[in-house]
Amino acid sequence: MKRVKAKRLFGGLAAILAALLTLGIGCTSLMFQWEMQVNAALGITVDNTVSGGDDSIDTVYYKSSFGDISALYKSNPTQAEKEALAKAQTDLIAAEKAFAIREQEEGSVLLKNKQIGAAAALPLAEDERSVTLFGNASGNPLWRSSSAGSNPNDSLQSTGYAQAFRDAGFTINETLQSALEKSGVKRVRAANGQADIGEVPVSFYDPYKNTFDQNNDVAIVIFVRTAGEGFDMNTRDVDGVPQLSLHQEEKDLLQMIESSGRFGKTVVLIGGGYPMELGWLDEAQYGVDACLWIGEPGMYGFEGVVNLLTGEANPSGRLVDTYAANSMSAPSMQNFGDISFTNNSDYKYIVEAEGIYIGYKYYETRYEDAVLGAGNAVSAKGSSFGGAWNYADEVVFPFGFGLSYTQFAQTLKSVEYDEANDVYNVTVTVTNTGEVPGKCSVQVYAQTPYDGIVESPAIRLVGFNKTFGKTESGEKETAELTSREAGMLYPGESEDVIVEVDRYLLTSYNEGARGGKGGYVLTEGDYYLAIGENIHDALNNILAVKGASGLFDQDGNSVQGNVSAVYELGEWPYDEDSYSISQYTETTVENKLERTSLDYWTDQEVTFLSRSDWDATYPELVELTLTDAMKKEMDGGVYETDTANAPAKGTYLTEQKNGIDFIDMKDVPFSGTYEDADGNARDADEMWNKFLDQLSLDELAAATTNSSANPAVSINAPRATETDGPDGAGGTMENGMQATCYPSQIVAASTFNPKTLRMRGDFEGEDGLFTKISVLWSPGGNIHRTPYSGRNFEYYSECGYMGYLCASFQVPAMQAKGLICSIKHFVGNNQETNRHNVSTFNTEQAWRENSLKIFEGAMAKGGALGVMTALSNIGCTPAPANAEMNIDIVMDEWGFKGINITDGSNGQDYMDSIDMLMNGTTMYCLDNRESDLKRAISRGQNDDVLEALRQANKQFYYTMLRSNAANGIAPGATVSSGTPWWKSAAIVIDCVIGAAAVAAAGAYVYFLVKGTRKKEEEKKNG
Repeated sequence: MKRVKAKRLFGGLAAILAALLTLGIGCTSLMFQWEMQVNAALGITVDNTVSGGDDSIDTVYYKSSFGDISALYKSNPTQAEKEALAKAQTDLIAAEKAFAIREQEEGSVLLKNKQIGAAAALPLAEDERSVTLFGNASGNPLWRSSSAGSNPNDSLQSTGYAQAFRDAGFTINETLQSALEKSGVKRVRAANGQADIGEVPVSFYDPYKNTFDQNNDVAIVIFVRTAGEGFDMNTRDVDGVPQLSLHQEEKDLLQMIESSGRFGKTVVLIGGGYPMELGWLDEAQYGVDACLWIGEPGMYGFEGVVNLLTGEANPSGRLVDTYAANSMSAPSMQNFGDISFTNNSDYKYIVEAEGIYIGYKYYETRYEDAVLGAGNAVSAKGSSFGGAWNYADEVVFPFGFGLSYTQFAQTLKSVEYDEANDVYNVTVTVTNTGEVPGKCSVQVYAQTPYDGIVESPAIRLVGFNKTFGKTESGEKETAELTSREAGMLYPGESEDVIVEVDRYLLTSYNEGARGGKGGYVLTEGDYYLAIGENIHDALNNILAVKGASGLFDQDGNSVQGNVSAVYELGEWPYDEDSYSISQYTETTVENKLERTSLDYWTDQEVTFLSRSDWDATYPELVELTLTDAMKKEMDGGVYETDTANAPAKGTYLTEQKNGIDFIDMKDVPFSGTYEDADGNARDADEMWNKFLDQLSLDELAAATTNSSANPAVSINAPRATETDGPDGAGGTMENGMQATCYPSQIVAASTFNPKTLRMRGDFEGEDGLFTKISVLWSPGGNIHRTPYSGRNFEYYSECGYMGYLCASFQVPAMQAKGLICSIKHFVGNNQETNRHNVSTFNTEQAWRENSLKIFEGAMAKGGALGVMTALSNIGCTPAPANAEMNIDIVMDEWGFKGINITDGSNGQDYMDSIDMLMNGTTMYCLDNRESDLKRAISRGQNDDVLEALRQANKQFYYTMLRSNAANGIAPGATVSSGTPWWKSAAIVIDCVIGAAAVAAAGAYVYFLVKGTRKKEEEKKNG
């Protein structure tokens, strides 16, 4: 009996331990695969160990502006070096906080400011410091929408709404505040109509109404909208209404405040990166006196918001999206969301039938055509409220809109063409005609002719700048200062602001140019440059020059337009030659995206929106049938070796002893001839080949795994770190402080300030130095195709040209400090619904003038050495395997030489390892495809996969050598990387469980055999 019990005990124990071992090995494998993320979650930095080398060389190649950081790269730094590092970290964090506050002040947009008696509602008077905060968000702040990166929610460094008011000397309604903080009502990000804005019902306030009179100077009402990674806003949420509309709980709250008569004024703050429907701001029943859009303020931005309310700062932000009265009115909304093929619901697609007409390109262009009586623009198609389409009914706030506490006059002083640089220098005199200091953004717009063939918006943003300002002493501020005085223009002062406009931005992409080859063209007709308070104002100025009548503003008020705010560039002939060659390389620019169009895959016809006839071409839901060819491409695994042109087996060498270390390649260009340290002419290609020849196949494959989690020891390569965070890097400094989470990327864009965008990039670069992060998956570079796109908060704008300019300012500043910008998600990640494997179809013109334009600003103009692709398909081809985008445009046209990493590709079967590698991908995010690559190379009859793998390594090492990963390494040094403690612990735990399982199994077998023999003996003995 005892033997039977022992056998069962050990048998059961063996089974349990075997299951635990299987689970443990699986978890260990996943943790090893996601090593970078595990380290980040645990706050672990695995340092490189560097010994030897030329100690006469200063190896801090990328330095901090805040002090000596050499202690980060030394195993035994001196006490003085440690103290210098500690001071530098402290000074950096203080400067970043000041900058984040200033960025919030500059990026917040004043939308309404009612005149109440002799003064406007804002700024608040000095005796208006007793307030009540309303809205669930006041107790449960929206720091940022959901995506990876620095997280202020759990950071002791962060300042919330209520605390920001307290710190500024306000008395708040603490009773109600405490109740809101404990409300338990949560914002819910969800699909399929299950999203919830997370607002408390108006009945929630009933027990606290008796407290209103104690803090009744101002009612501060906070409404927010949030979505994020994996989730779009709902066009019909849990309340059955569009998520961007004013919900019943919000209506009830505003009406309760207004009808109570207890508050001196009502100020509404709008949080989130999504353009809410705000037509209700002027409805008397809601009693709104002022409204400020604040986006998502990150760790410190709420302090800037309060500064704006008190007048300590003056709002100068401008909208980077059109705010429509009906958020569903954009033509892009007709083909948005969950759309399945008619014959296969497992496969999803989007046809961007609006073509180029996204955001203001639609609303403003249709307005001009309505004014001029062209293109059936006043038809009922697309009208939100029935009857003829009318701009004033459709638009609440135009792109570029924003108010101030002062007034500015802008005078177009001059426009000079710089032929050598192919730019127009537009000089605008800005005068503060008001009574308080402020900052003013100068927006320059262009109108190019519409010839009836090539689609062209009525107006486009082509440049912006902001007042540089003076201090009260009259001295110019430097661009590096983080004080809010930088950029201030004082009452009565004037300043000339110069805006640089690339002539290239006046082109349109014509797929039929040059005999059907395509290219950027200047269409025939009249060209204009104009300034204005916003895009609609600038367009009215141009229409006035053209002699149009019946002009009106967004509120329907009649306006005349200002002809002196327009510069006529003249009538130009058709030109398809000036930009036929890429300005970045010697490659001819021509149609490359044939395979992304529907015409390539099917004969199903689609009508794209055209201003030639708004009525006949206004989009409807496009229904498609999935063909076998489309399905095969979407499923991946389609690469086949071109044996006639692929390199023969054995073409490339491995594991050679050429004596070239990682750091020896630091100053070697990607290609061409260069001069070495001794003044000798060298061939860069030959040097790179010798360098790559040294790597083993294992080392070559390892470089594709989420940066160098497995560094190549044979060439003394360091371990580098990548992380995420358009709003701030997910990393920790030596002093345990978290890297700053800045106001969201959309807030940065809303500053309309190149200096601020450059400073943001500079501070992100500093964060990379202090956290030892070499690559940041940032900024976000897709377009706000619809108001409901889930990642809008981390992307710049609805305008491709705005994104082009913003990225060109921010990216170089990041990389100047050694932080590689890996802009994402390339390209067309315009919705989160079905973002895995959804197929997006568009015209080549729309690709190039909208989404691609932003990435061009980052990668070609800005020099970004990293890009992260989308999880979706471009046409039918998975984005990481789309050679037309990744090679033909990005590498050949734009001259990109950096790392091209997938988005999280783990478990995505349609993202085939070889398809991606052979079509421009150099790295797999959160994934290990090494065995796939080595298997393909060993089984292949040619060296095509090995050739592509070497190219991926060349791009990887070229990039890492231009990052802060090179810091601390001198020529001749030996480099090794440590192992994080959890890896050793995981192995030990697995081994212990394995040993216990073996022991239990052995005991089970022992008692099983012993029992069997006992039975046999008993049987034998009868």
